[in-house]
Amino acid sequence: MNIKNGDCITWKCAAGNLTGTVANIVLADNAKNETVPWLVVTGIVDSFGKKVGNTRLCGTDMNLAMLQVRTVDNCPTWMKDLLSAAECV
Repeated sequence: MNIKNGDCITWKCAAGNLTGTVANIVLADNAKNETVPWLVVTGIVDSFGKKVGNTRLCGTDMNLAMLQVRTVDNCPTWMKDLLSAAECV
């Protein structure tokens, strides 16, 4: 999967369907002391439009597949407004 800074992504997790913007991709160690990419995701909103916060997702292929991470090509205008508002808080 080709994810880059500024991409709008969506994924599924225990908190539901979340959407956010990839602010940065960093290399850092995981629990097994392997250096892996981490996606810094900001301006996260849930499927109800509620601002959730920020997070880091492990960017390995296996984890992205498990979370069903997808890029959103045409992020809706209302979503862009929510994401930019969440980043200002």
